[in-house]
Amino acid sequence: MSAQPWYGAKCIFRHTNLTADGGASVYEERIVLFRASSEEEALGMAEREAKVYATDDIEYLGFVELYHLATDRIGDRTELYSQMRTSSLAPRDYLNHFYDTGSEHSRGTKSAI
Repeated sequence: MSAQPWYGAKCIFRHTNLTADGGASVYEERIVLFRASSEEEALGMAEREAKVYATDDIEYLGFVELYHLATDRIGDRTELYSQMRTSSLAPRDYLNHFYDTGSEHSRGTKSAI
């Protein structure tokens, strides 16, 4: 394994030039890969990259969630990010609450429930 492991960093942004119905804000969750020698270094790299990505129209909200990849080989079927959450919601309600609210600007989503 490489001396520097991979990290996925999810940062949250608000698009200040885009609004939805009723003037609601449009938010973006963005995951970027970094190779770093430690979590602290990966967090610093993610923060710096998020500030570069931000523009006059994209506000970085100061949120970074880091994920350490369990492999140094990136390719098909590599898990880039995982988040676990405890919830008492039923599966359909869980998906509707967190991922299928009707306000997403995403493509290629599918729910079998």
